[in-house]
Amino acid sequence: KRTGVTRGLLWEEYKKECPNGYSYSQFCDLLAQHRKVQEATMHFEHNPAELMMVDFAGDNLSYVDKASGEVIKCPVFIAVLPYSGYSFAVALSDSRQPNVIKALNSCLDYFGGVPGSVKYDNMKTAVIKSCRYEPVFTDTMVQWSLHNNTGLLAARVRKPKDKASVENEVKLVYQRIYAPLRDTVFFSLSELNSHIVEQLKRHHQKCFQRKDYSRLECFIKGEKDLLQPLPKEKFVIRHVVKAKVQKSYHIMLGEDRHYYSVPFSYIGKTVNVIYDTDTVELYYDHTHIALHVRSYKPNGFTTIKEHMPESDRRYSQQQGWTPEYFLRHALKTGS
Repeated sequence: KRTGVTRGLLWEEYKKECPNGYSYSQFCDLLAQHRKVQEATMHFEHNPAELMMVDFAGDNLSYVDKASGEVIKCPVFIAVLPYSGYSFAVALSDSRQPNVIKALNSCLDYFGGVPGSVKYDNMKTAVIKSCRYEPVFTDTMVQWSLHNNTGLLAARVRKPKDKASVENEVKLVYQRIYAPLRDTVFFSLSELNSHIVEQLKRHHQKCFQRKDYSRLECFIKGEKDLLQPLPKEKFVIRHVVKAKVQKSYHIMLGEDRHYYSVPFSYIGKTVNVIYDTDTVELYYDHTHIALHVRSYKPNGFTTIKEHMPESDRRYSQQQGWTPEYFLRHALKTGS
């Protein structure tokens, strides 16, 4: 197993110690027999709904951007329930943490429940520090597991047998999804994923080798009802930053360079901004002071009138005193 060490080198060292020993061919034959004994593999019995294994396929799928003609490569996220072999696969725009969380949520929706624990490969988006006994996971992944009431496990470094089920599933995905789609050209990520779902259905409906039932039948009969129920709401990554309320009674969310209003009495205060893909919430000293729908418009302003001082509110109202404004109010009285 050491770098650069060959059977020829080992035989030469052996012959120095035992000049009348085995020939090279017999030495190699005996060494091969020894390795077979040392590389025995244990068979594991998995309990239903107990574990889900996840990993990324080594090879990517791709689609063509219609606007530029560029071929966009997409990493493929794979998850499997070892008991039934029922699996999930989805192509992602990238393998960063927000997309991994989105894939995990989609995976649980596809299975219709939550397993007892999830075992990861040592991907950086999930595991900060690898350890045989106490691996350290990212804060976001811990929050996801608590939200879904499931445990977190990590395979040992360079120990593929720790996650043999998902390693085998990667091979099956190459055979049952990659191969049938190899000559098809896709023009969007959604189109690519719709075809993945179709191939996945066919894969689940095929019977196991030398067995008279499929993965789908095994999942429905022995595992689906034992999964924990899904949480009422999906887990969403929430970011927390601090921001100082400006004289304009707005704070700026740096990620989008967009401004959100705060009650004017908090001018000069430092507030906590908690935001996700849909909403922006503001807190001061653990008190909720504002809620906005998130806008991605750079240098734009989202303002709630109740946050304005009285003078600014009157001025804002006067800005609306147009001919159309007066005609609308006059029509309320009559023609």
